Order: sequence, then C-alpha cells, then structure tokens
Amino acid sequence: MVAARSLHYRAPVTAETPAALSTTLLCAPDGSPRGALGVTAVPLPLPLHDERLRWTLLRVTDVPLGDATCALIIPEALAAAAPRRLRTYAAGRLAAAAALAALGDRDIEPSAIGREASGAPRWPVGTVGSIAHTDDLAVAVVADSRDVALLGVDLEMPLGEATALEVHQSIAPECPTESSLVARAPAAMGFPLALTLVFSAKEVLYKALAPRVGQFFGFEAAECVRIDALPGVVTLQLTTDLPGGFVAGDRFAVRVATLPPDGAIIAWLADDRPSSSVRHPGH
Repeated sequence: MVAARSLHYRAPVTAETPAALSTTLLCAPDGSPRGALGVTAVPLPLPLHDERLRWTLLRVTDVPLGDATCALIIPEALAAAAPRRLRTYAAGRLAAAAALAALGDRDIEPSAIGREASGAPRWPVGTVGSIAHTDDLAVAVVADSRDVALLGVDLEMPLGEATALEVHQSIAPECPTESSLVARAPAAMGFPLALTLVFSAKEVLYKALAPRVGQFFGFEAAECVRIDALPGVVTLQLTTDLPGGFVAGDRFAVRVATLPPDGAIIAWLADDRPSSSVRHPGH
C-alpha cells in the first residue's frame, strides 16, 4: 500500500494578507473575484451567472507547488501521479473550497472535500457540486442542495478534425454519420465543434446524475436532440431507464459556452428536480 502524501502550496504574504494565512478564495455572487490569496480567480463570462450557483474558475499554473503553510492531502490513488496531475488536482480542490466559501462555508479547507470510491468529490452535507479541469484551467461550481438537485460541469478544448472522426461513434452513436450530427446543430457549426459539445454535455449529464444513479452509464444512455449556437443549450434525452427515478425520454438542458482567450468549452447542468418528469431547455 502506498502511503498518502501531502501536496503543499503557499499564499504570498503581502500587506493585505491576514496574520493567519487562509487558502480560501472568495467570489462575489456575480462571479467576480474577491479576496483571492495565492491564486487569482478568472472572471466568469456572463452566461455562467446564476443566483443559485457559486463558481470559481482559475488557471492551473497559478497554483504553485512547493513549501507551504498549509497542506492538501493527496489521495492514495494519486500518490504516484505526475506533477501535472497533482497540480490539476490541487487546482480543482482549491477552486471547490473557494466556491464553497462563496456559498457561505467560509471555514472550508480544500482537504475537507473528500473523494468517493469512484473518484468523484465528496461534498459537505447540504451542498452539491462539481469540478472539472483542462491542463490550463480548473473550475468548480457548488449550490445549496435545497435549490439544485443535479449539478455537473465539464471543461474541454475543442476536438480537432482527426480526433473527432476517430471518437465519433463512441460519443454519439445516435448520429452514425457526420451529417446526421451536424443536422442537429446550427448551420454554421462544423462537425468537430458539434461533437465536442455533445461529448462535454454527456460528461456533464453523467456527473450530475451519477450520485443518484449509483452506477456507471455510458454515452449511449443519452442522445443529442438539439445543439444551439454558442452560448446556448445542448438538449439531451435519456434512451434508457436509470436507477434513481430517471426514465427513457427524460430531457436535460445542458448549457454551453466558450471561455476566452483560448476557446475552451464549458458545459454545465443545474437542475432543481431530483428524478423523472421530462425536462426541457430553459427549466
């Protein structure tokens, strides 16, 4: 058994830094950065603003690794991970703690956010949340479980043409040809971007439903009904019944947008209904 080890980071000491260093980032309800220590939150694009949600978006490279006054405990499964993986893990947990602080739990520390056997974050009682990252960005979104029952987020860089062709059938088996997928998207949207949006939307749906479903389900469990222009909605529909009260025909509106300056795709689902009844875009 490999022993867990600590990943350390340090907030720079300035005249504004409290004597007792805190690793918590605070974000205003409108998504603007507030009171950041150690890393700088990235301003949120307008489509992400939702009074029910608290977000933190930060650059992975802004999370330093080194000696520190505070430690984030790395789970055993990641003890032998490469530095880049450790940095993205740290960035995700730091973003999650910041989002929880903005929600009202101002004493939360990153290591207090546990890890399920599946690898998903374990959130404090009374909250729901989700974390995602690319090599460059990390994002966390949280909400009070009384306001939001299903919550998921994903970050992806747009697929290239060759990769899109290679993974097409595994991501969108409901659209066996490129033209059948593009037909569900705006006329100006090309196949690689359309497939990226479907991929990200299905990732979000899995993250949002998995805590209630309690088991793995694949991309074939949902089909793409429609893709809006960015920023917009990818409408997914379940093709099969799932545990937790979800039934074939249930629809989910996964919102999608791009993040400047690199054009990363962010997708998220925030649904206030915990199980079945058909969901339509805009709910």
